[in-house]
Amino acid sequence: MTFTLRLEALTAIRDALTRRGGTLTLVTQVKSAKKYRLQLTADLSDGSSSMWRSDYIKYPKGQTKARDWSAEAKWAAAWRPSSSSGSAVLSTEDARRGSNDTPPPPRGKRPRDCQPAAEILTPPPKRPGYEGAGRPKGTFGRKRLRAMLDRYRERIELGQVTCGRLEVRDLSSAMLDAAQEVEKHEQDWRPAFLKRQSNRDVLKYRVETYLPAYFEHRDYTEIWIDASMEEVRSWEVETQPRDMKEDGRVWVCVHAFAETLSEFHPDLRARVTSKKKYADGRRAIFCYQDECIYRAHDGESKAWWPPMMHGLKKKGEGQGIMISGTIVGDVGFVEGTQDDIDKAQDLRRERCRISEEKHAAGDHTRPEKYRDINMLYFEGEGDDRKFSTYYKFEYGKNKEGYWTGEKMIEHMADVLDLLAVKFPRHRPICFFDWSSCHDCVEEGAPSVTRMNAGYGGVRKGQEIAPQNATTILEDTPKLKVGAVQHLTFQQGEYPFYEPGATDHVGKVKGMKQILFERGLWIPGMTMSGGKTGQEPNKKMSMPAVLRAQKDFANVDSSLEVLLKRHGGVALMLPKFHCELNPIELVWGRSKWWVRRNCKYTIACLRENVSKSYGVHNLSLDIVQKFCRKVANFHAVYDAGLTGAEAVEAQEKCKSHRKPAPSEYINPK
Repeated sequence: MTFTLRLEALTAIRDALTRRGGTLTLVTQVKSAKKYRLQLTADLSDGSSSMWRSDYIKYPKGQTKARDWSAEAKWAAAWRPSSSSGSAVLSTEDARRGSNDTPPPPRGKRPRDCQPAAEILTPPPKRPGYEGAGRPKGTFGRKRLRAMLDRYRERIELGQVTCGRLEVRDLSSAMLDAAQEVEKHEQDWRPAFLKRQSNRDVLKYRVETYLPAYFEHRDYTEIWIDASMEEVRSWEVETQPRDMKEDGRVWVCVHAFAETLSEFHPDLRARVTSKKKYADGRRAIFCYQDECIYRAHDGESKAWWPPMMHGLKKKGEGQGIMISGTIVGDVGFVEGTQDDIDKAQDLRRERCRISEEKHAAGDHTRPEKYRDINMLYFEGEGDDRKFSTYYKFEYGKNKEGYWTGEKMIEHMADVLDLLAVKFPRHRPICFFDWSSCHDCVEEGAPSVTRMNAGYGGVRKGQEIAPQNATTILEDTPKLKVGAVQHLTFQQGEYPFYEPGATDHVGKVKGMKQILFERGLWIPGMTMSGGKTGQEPNKKMSMPAVLRAQKDFANVDSSLEVLLKRHGGVALMLPKFHCELNPIELVWGRSKWWVRRNCKYTIACLRENVSKSYGVHNLSLDIVQKFCRKVANFHAVYDAGLTGAEAVEAQEKCKSHRKPAPSEYINPK
């Protein structure tokens, strides 16, 4: 029986060939067990003959002789006689062989021998038609697809249907459908991904609290060059109105240049300074802290393997290592010797002595107790040990435990003491995210999370610790500003809801009693603000009402107390803004190297994690590029952009050229 196409599909193919000066001569079917392909043969205007094959079309379910008419019509409508249409193209010589010969591999598809593997093998030799190991040359990338689809929609909106189809004439039907699906997915889900950053409270904190504090302290960092307007114009760098000086000169940030600070000529690097100095004559250094987890079985997800072979990969994530690290802006991890650690411990002893004297003189601040520096990673033995500003441990119940707020404070104390030795004329400005262990408060400080509704109680098998007295910072119905309220029951005091209690003295009062003494207690108040199944009401929630009180809301966290003790400042990054922390990029670079060298053992992981921070992978130039990227994000957020607009604007924050040596060796 002669193989034919339906009239609609046949007409579409003939029209496409006619526009290219060709004539359809033969339509055949190439069959296989579960699918088939359409094969077209045509005579072209130059006298040659070419053959095209469609994508594979599956037989209708349960039928091996029937055809999928809709799939054929869809392919025919989108088909164009072009080598980049996504179909296999046969030359005149191949067409003479017949339809049963196997065509060469298509250009528009990636190699299919990329399988998961336990270790990386040498890639197989390149197949004919492929340029390089990545996407084949001449095929469509995401940007080109998006541009074509934009032009296509514009034509359709203008009623130019034929012109719109010409815009996507080089796309196969399958590629066009996939591109439209991806674009629809991005339109639906990408805004949802950035929605958390657009939360009202997050935006308010970023605009009103964080950005002003960031730009205020940035003026004290050594990233500025005092330049004339002629130099700025010749360098073609961007400046901000806040960087203008009264004498007509301007401060140029080192992040405005195309090159990094380490690539500057020594004469230009010598001009780098800060805009201001603090009252004590010190400048500022930006310190970024974060935690990261590495797993033993976290290797590369793709690898080259020979055809018909499958590589084995271990199941599960494997054992893990956690890193808590701090980098200094434009420097990276700071290293120190045993002599530096000895000097840091001497500084700590002196600070503890002064703290004890102040406490004995009547200061209510808890005195600092001396502890040897033992929360820094080091290599070597004895006096040859080299310390770094990160701490590494194997987490787990049967290993070294888990990361807690107490360990976090001890680690940061060791980091700050080492930085005090390495940067004695600088004040640390530390940035932290909103991790659960970063907002813990000092023992005895007013805390809603450390008390129950009633007095006393037990948490994690231990009795809840008493809390220190607090000073009222705003008028309440019963207590006025300046009044002192004890948060622990004293002799002669009784809970209003249990006047006959006998075991309450010395225990924390609890939310009920504290609210009652302030005149804020309302009968029927609960922890959640409503009964089960009811809509919560914040006015009836004991924790919500008590947290709103200024003396509870303004309690300094343990990190803030620690930074004040070291003469620094703690800044909390806006929630969901990991792009404002350059150490996140450091983690990404480190994990990339660890995955490439993964052997799926904990012993290999122990060795590779520390190696990934070496200069071969994290050079000073790379760290400074990370810091420049973060500085660009701060600039676009300060300009009022957010979400996808901020990401797009950040990518354009680049200098046009580098200054010539003659322009900074002999400044005007």
